[in-house]
Amino acid sequence: MFVTLTCPSYGRVGEDGTPADPRTYDYDRAARDALAFAALFDRFIQNLRRYLGYDLQYFAAVEPQRRLAPHIHIAMRGTVSRAEIRRVLAATYHQVWWPGTSTVKYGGDELPVWDEHTGNYLDPGTGEVLPTWDQALDALGADAEPHHVARFGNGSTPRACSPDPRTPGAASAT
Repeated sequence: MFVTLTCPSYGRVGEDGTPADPRTYDYDRAARDALAFAALFDRFIQNLRRYLGYDLQYFAAVEPQRRLAPHIHIAMRGTVSRAEIRRVLAATYHQVWWPGTSTVKYGGDELPVWDEHTGNYLDPGTGEVLPTWDQALDALGADAEPHHVARFGNGSTPRACSPDPRTPGAASAT
């Protein structure tokens, strides 16, 4: 069986893939999707295996579309109905939360500074060593507050990418 999952668009792009209108392009959602797509796909496969009750065998290839939305092709052994895939997508999406992006931590002239001696970035105000990327992701896991909680009682198709509260998105499963 062949399945394709695609995140929705973040705004129109030109021939070169750059935003046609930078003022309306959803950079926050694009960044969240790019950062979380691998983990989200991993969770989708875990959930699909649990749902099916066996160790699903698959091969997958991720590719960014010109519009920069993550897009994945999955070749799976066996068959699964589209309705079942949609249920697993809904469950997967429901398990994932997205951190808020409305507060700017570092901006303007107050950007983290690279320290050659420690091989880390430092907070520009305090001089403290900032956590590594992995440490920051680990810290988000257990104690983070959800930015958006998915509700799927409205009949909309679940999304496999970060939420856009303005429009209902859809992950295509073909």
